[in-house]
Amino acid sequence: MSNLLLKNVILDKSSTNILVRNGVFESLSAADSAKADSVLDCTNLAVLPAFYNAHTHSPMTLLRGYADDRELFDWLQNYIWPMEAKFNLEDIIAGTRLACLEMIKTGTVFAADMYWHFPEVARTITEMGLRCCAGPIFLDAFDDSLTDPQFEEAEKFYDSLSGFSDLLIPAIMPHSVYGAKESTLRKVSEMAERLQYPIQIHVAETEKEVKDCLAQTGLTPFQYLDSLGLLTEKTVTVHSVHMTEDDAELVKKRGAKIAHVPVSNMKLSSGAFRAGLFTDYLDSICLGTDGCSSNNNLSMIEEMKFASLLAKHSFECTQIFSSEVVFNFATINGASAYGFNGGKIEKGRPADCILVDTKSPFMTPGYDIVSDVVYSCDSSCIDTVICNGNILMQGGIIPGEAEIIKKANKSARRITEM
Repeated sequence: MSNLLLKNVILDKSSTNILVRNGVFESLSAADSAKADSVLDCTNLAVLPAFYNAHTHSPMTLLRGYADDRELFDWLQNYIWPMEAKFNLEDIIAGTRLACLEMIKTGTVFAADMYWHFPEVARTITEMGLRCCAGPIFLDAFDDSLTDPQFEEAEKFYDSLSGFSDLLIPAIMPHSVYGAKESTLRKVSEMAERLQYPIQIHVAETEKEVKDCLAQTGLTPFQYLDSLGLLTEKTVTVHSVHMTEDDAELVKKRGAKIAHVPVSNMKLSSGAFRAGLFTDYLDSICLGTDGCSSNNNLSMIEEMKFASLLAKHSFECTQIFSSEVVFNFATINGASAYGFNGGKIEKGRPADCILVDTKSPFMTPGYDIVSDVVYSCDSSCIDTVICNGNILMQGGIIPGEAEIIKKANKSARRITEM
C-alpha cells in the first residue's frame, strides 16, 4: 500500500500537510519534506470525510428512470420486479460498476448493499476500490422452496470470506418482516447471535406493512423484530417511517441504528421519518440513497440536503437536523452503524476523504464548509476521492469511466429489448 502526502490542503480553515500511510491518517500536520510515494498539491482544496451510503441496491442503476411516478405496489409488481427477473450476472456486474462510478463521483466510498448475487456485487464494489457491506438476503415468504438454498448460500459465503478483500464487511440481510417467514427470521436471529455481523433489514416502510404485521402478529414491525431477537445494537433498520413513540423508545433501548432514506421515501410517497422522536438519538441515525429506481441517483450530497429540509418542513422547525447533524449522518454515523472506525479526519483513522474545490461558485464565499456541502454544492465541487489511502478519482477523472458507461448501456438495452 502506497503512502500519500496531501500538501497545502485546507483542514478546519487552515492550510496543512496530511500524511497517509498504510491506509490511515498518520499525521495531520506533516512536514513539507515528509516522505511519500505520491504527493498531491492540494492548493485551494479542502479535505472532508468521504460519505458512507448506509443502504442501497447497486445493480438497480440499470433501472434509473424506468417506470417513474407510479403507485408503489403497481411499480414493483408490474414494472421493477419483472425487469429485475431479466438481469443476468453480467448485467448485475455492469449495474454495480455504474453505481460505483456514480458514488465515487459524488464522494461516497462505502455502500451497504442489499441485492441478489451478493458475492459478485461485493467483489465488484471492492474491486472498484470502495468499501462494502454485503451479505445473504433472506426472502422466502412467497416461496418455501427458497428457504434452504438461501441458508446454504449464506453459509457458503461466510465460509469463503478469506477470499474477499479487506474492504468487505460481511452482513446478514433479511429483507423485511413481510418478506421472510417467521421460522426464517428466528433462524436468522440465531445466525446473527453466533456471527455478530451487522444486520440490515427494511422496517416500517409503508402503512400497509405495519397494518399487516399488527393483524398477523399483534405487534408492530419493531416489536415483532424485538420478539425474535433481531432488534439489537447490530441492527440497521432501513426506512423506519411509520413508527409509534413506543417503537422509537424500543429502538433506543436496544441500541439499534436507523438508515434514513428521505429521497426514496418522498418519491414513493412512503411518508416522512419522524425526526422529532430522535433528537436525543442523533448519533445512531445514518443516511442511505436506496436504489436508483426509486431515487434516482446515488448522491449522498443530495440525500443530506433532503434529510435536513424534509425534517424542517415536516416539523416546522428550522433547528432540527442541522447541516452539521446530517453531515454526521452521512459520514461518521454511517461508518459506526456498520462497526467501522471511519468518517472523521483524525490521526489513526482510515484515510477515507474527499478534496473539495473551495474556489467553486457553489462554495463561495465560504462561511461554513459543512453548510456549503449540505445545502449548496453538487458533485462538481468534488475534485478528488480517496478510500483506504488510495486515490479513486483525481481532478474529477476516474480511470475506465467510458467503458463502464458503455457496458451499462449495453445491459440496459438488452433487458428492455427482451
